[in-house]
Amino acid sequence: MIETQAFSKLKPLAESIKQTHLKSLFTDDVNRFEQFHVQTEHLLYDFSKQKIDSEVLQELLNLATESDLQPWIEKLFAGEKINQTEDRAAWHTALRDINNPLPEVAQQWHKMEDLVDLMHSHQLRGFSGNAITDVVNIGVGGSDLGPLMITYALESDKLSIAPDIHFVSTLDARQLQRLLKKLNPSTTLFIVASKSFTTIDTLSLAETAKEWIETSSPSDASTLRHFIGISTNPTKMTEWGILPQLQLEFWDWVGGRYSLWSAIGLSIAFKLGMQGYKDLLAGAHAMDTHFKTTPFAENIPVLLGLIGIWNTNFLDLTAQAILPYDSRLKYFASYLEQLEMESNGKSTRRDGKATTYRTCPVLWGEVGPNAQHAFYQLLHQGTERVMSDFILFTQGQSSSERSKFHHNLNIANCLAQSRALMIGKSSKDLNKNYPGDQVSNTLLLNQLDAYHLGMLVALYEHKVFVQSVVWKINPFDQWGVELGKKLAVDILAHIDTHTTEELDTSTAGILNTIWKQKMKINVFGSNISALVCAGCLAETGNQVTLIGNRDKERSEPGLLKLLDTQLDAGRLEFSTGYDIDADYQIISLEPGNCSEAKLIAKSLAAGTNANTCLIVRSNFTMGTFKTITELSQKPCIMNPDFAPEGRAIVGFMRPDRIIIGSHAPQAIKSFKRLFSPFNRNHNVIIEMSPESAELTKYATNAMLATRISLMNELAQAAEHLGADIEEVRQGLGADQRIGQAYLYAGTGFGGADFEIDLSRIQKIIHDSGSEEGLLKAVSLINEQQKEVLFRKIWQHFNCQLDNKTVALWGVSYKPNSNSIEGAPSLSLIKALLNQGCSLKIFDPMIETNFTMWMRETLPLEQQKRIEICADMYEATEQTDALCVITEWQLFYSPNLDTLRTNMRTPIILDGRNLYDKQWLEENQFIYYGIGR
Repeated sequence: MIETQAFSKLKPLAESIKQTHLKSLFTDDVNRFEQFHVQTEHLLYDFSKQKIDSEVLQELLNLATESDLQPWIEKLFAGEKINQTEDRAAWHTALRDINNPLPEVAQQWHKMEDLVDLMHSHQLRGFSGNAITDVVNIGVGGSDLGPLMITYALESDKLSIAPDIHFVSTLDARQLQRLLKKLNPSTTLFIVASKSFTTIDTLSLAETAKEWIETSSPSDASTLRHFIGISTNPTKMTEWGILPQLQLEFWDWVGGRYSLWSAIGLSIAFKLGMQGYKDLLAGAHAMDTHFKTTPFAENIPVLLGLIGIWNTNFLDLTAQAILPYDSRLKYFASYLEQLEMESNGKSTRRDGKATTYRTCPVLWGEVGPNAQHAFYQLLHQGTERVMSDFILFTQGQSSSERSKFHHNLNIANCLAQSRALMIGKSSKDLNKNYPGDQVSNTLLLNQLDAYHLGMLVALYEHKVFVQSVVWKINPFDQWGVELGKKLAVDILAHIDTHTTEELDTSTAGILNTIWKQKMKINVFGSNISALVCAGCLAETGNQVTLIGNRDKERSEPGLLKLLDTQLDAGRLEFSTGYDIDADYQIISLEPGNCSEAKLIAKSLAAGTNANTCLIVRSNFTMGTFKTITELSQKPCIMNPDFAPEGRAIVGFMRPDRIIIGSHAPQAIKSFKRLFSPFNRNHNVIIEMSPESAELTKYATNAMLATRISLMNELAQAAEHLGADIEEVRQGLGADQRIGQAYLYAGTGFGGADFEIDLSRIQKIIHDSGSEEGLLKAVSLINEQQKEVLFRKIWQHFNCQLDNKTVALWGVSYKPNSNSIEGAPSLSLIKALLNQGCSLKIFDPMIETNFTMWMRETLPLEQQKRIEICADMYEATEQTDALCVITEWQLFYSPNLDTLRTNMRTPIILDGRNLYDKQWLEENQFIYYGIGR
C-alpha cells in the first residue's frame, strides 16, 4: 500500500484535513451530501460526514486501482485459490448465485428443502414418533454467529409452521444445560454445525446433547434421529453417528465466517422456509452483482472499504463502532466483530512479509438506542477518536400509528446522534463541551427483511475484501486462533493429572489457587468403593481423610498407586476416629454393616459441621438410610451405583451416568459441586427420591442377565414403595452394563437371583413404610411396548410405511390365549394400518374374536388390508417385516431359511426378546429387540 503513488499523495492531504473541523466542510459546501452519497434501488450510503473532499476521494479510488482491486474481485468471483496460506478458494459468492448455481450447491439446496418440508409438514420426528417442535443449533464462530444473527433479526418473519430455533455455543455448557431444562427430548432436534467436525467446543456440546436424548430414547438408532450434521467432512459426521440422510455438506472453499450462505443456514431455512432463505441469498447476490459490475466511484462496498482505510491509515483512527437503529439487529455488531477482526486482524502480508502499517481497527457496537445510554459518552467527550456506522431503515415494523411514532423517534435519535458527533457544541464549562468532529457513515435500507439483510451482510463482506486487497493481506485464514486451542489441550491435560510442570508461574499459580479451594472430605469405609472414592477425590485436589483401613486396595489394579501418590502429595490421610469435622462426610460400608453406619451418624450429629452426608454404593435398607438421616441431622444423599464393579477407578472417574437420591435440593446442589470434576463430559446426572434410587439399585442387580417374566411383580413392588417407574428406568439406563435398555414388559433383564431381589425390595418397602402407591401407570407398560415396536419399524423405513406389508406372530394378550381384550397388539395394528401398511397375521387362538373386533372397529378399507393366515410361515410371505409380539414356544426357534425365502426384507422386530441378536444378524437378518 505504502509503495503506491496514491499513498504518497494521500499522506499530505490527510495532514491538512486533520486540521479542518468536520462541520466546516458542510458550511463550505451546502451541496456536500449530493456529492458524497450513493443510492441504489434498495440502499443509500451517506459518507458526507467523513473528513474527505473530492481530491481525497479521487486519490482513494486511485489507491484501489493501483492495488489491482478489479483483478482481485475477478479472482474472488471466479473461485480462484486466493486463500494462499491454505491453498483454497474463497468462493462464498457461489453459494448465493440463485440464477446459475453450481451443481453441488443446488444439490444441497434440494437436500435442505427436503428437510425443511419434512419439518414444516411435521414429518421430521424423533424417537417417540412425535413431531419436532424445537431445533437447537450447536456451533461456534461462523456456525453460530451468522444463523443466530439472521434468525433473531427476522423473528417477525417466522412461519407459523416453523419450529422454535435455539442456539448454543459456549464451551462451559451452561447455555446448553439451561436450555435442556426447558425442552422435551422427544421433540427436540439438534443441528451439529462444524466445518471440520473435529472442533472440541462443538463436539463436546453435541455429546452432552446426545446423552440427554439417550436418557429417554429407547435405542441408539432412535437417538440419532435427533441429530442433523452439517460439515465439509462427511466421514467424521458418519463416525460420530450422524445418519446419512441427515447429513448436509459444504466445501473447504467456504470460510467459516461466510458459511451462513451454505447448508449452515439450515436453521434459517427452518424458521423462514426455503423461500425466505432464498430471499436472503437473493439479496446477497444482488450486492455481489453490484460489487462486481459497478464502477468504483459508485460502488458502495468499495467506497465503504476505502473510507475505512482513509480513517485507519491516514487519520489514525483506531476504533470502529457499529450502531444499528433497530433492535432486531441485536447480534449484528457481534457478527461483524468476527467478520472483520478475524478476517483482517493480520500483521503479515500475502508475500509473507510483516506489514509496516496498521490494518483492522478494533470493532464493537450495540443497538443504537441502547448504546446512547452506554458508550456514547466516550464518542462525544472521550479522548479517543472513533469512526461510526449508523444503520437505519426507511420502514418500521408496523403501520400502526403507535408504531409509526416509535419509528420516527428512532429515526430522530439516529440522525441526531450522527449530527451531534459531527458538529459538537462549544461551552466554557468543559463538562458540557462537545468537541464534535467525529466521522460517521449512514446506511439507509428500505426495510429489514431477508432480502435487505442479505444485501447488508454481503456489503460488509465485500468491504472487508476491499480493505484486505489494499492492505495486501489474506482475509480468509485465521491462524491466530490456533495457538490458544493447542495450549488449551495441553493445560487440560495438566488439570487432568493435577500437575503444573512446564507451565509458566502465572498459569501454575492460578491452577494451584483453584485446587486449594477444594473441600475437606471424610470417607468412612474400607471397601473398594470407599478406597476409590477417597483416592479420586484427593486426586482432584480435595483434602481427604479415609476413616478405615486399606487392606483391599491390592485387589483393584491401579488403586495402590493412586493411594500412594495422594499420600505422598499430602492430600490423603488415614484415620480411625469418627469425630473429624469436614465439608462432606461420605459413608461407604460393607453390605449389612448398618450398626457401624449408625455409630458414624451419631458421631456426625455430635460434630460442629452441618454439611451433606453422602452414602456411596450403599447396601443399606431404606429404613437404615432414614435412621442415618435422622441420627446425623444432616441432609443425606444416596448414590447407589456410582463406581461399577470391576474397573472401579475408571468407573468412578468417568461414569456413564450419575444417580442422586435425595429429598433435599441443597444436598443435590452440594453433590453436584463435589463430583463435578468427574463429570468432565457433562454426563447426565439423574435426580431421584432416595426410595427410587434404592429400588434402582436392586432392580439393576436383578436385571443384568436374561429376560424375565416377573416385570409386573417388580412394578407392583415399586408401586407399593411409592417410586416412579420412569425414574427406575432412568436408573437402569445409568448402569453401563445395561446401557440404554429400558424396562418394558417381557423385555427386561434378570437372572436366577430375581426372586431373592424381589424379597429384598419387599424388605425395603417394609422398612420404609411407604404406602403412597404412586405407580398408577404400571398398566401402561405393555402399551409402551407396542409404541416401541411401532417406532422401530417406522424409523427403519424412514417414516415411509405406506405400501409396506408386515407380518404379526401372536396377537392375543397372553400366549396361547383367545383373549384380545386390552392387547397392545391391537393398538399396534391400528397404527400400522393408519400408516398405509398391509398386515398378515398368524394367531389361530384368536381368529373368531379378532375377526369380530376387526369388523366392529376398523373401516372397511383397512379390513381389506388384513389377511389372517393359518400358518406362521404363510404369514411371512412377501412381507417387509416380521413382528413377534407374544411369547409362544412355537416361535422360539424359527426356520430362518424359510423366513429369508419368504420375506422381501428380512427384518425381525422382537417384542419379547426371544432371539439372540448376534445369531440373527449372522444369518443376514436385521434385528430390533425391544429394550436392547
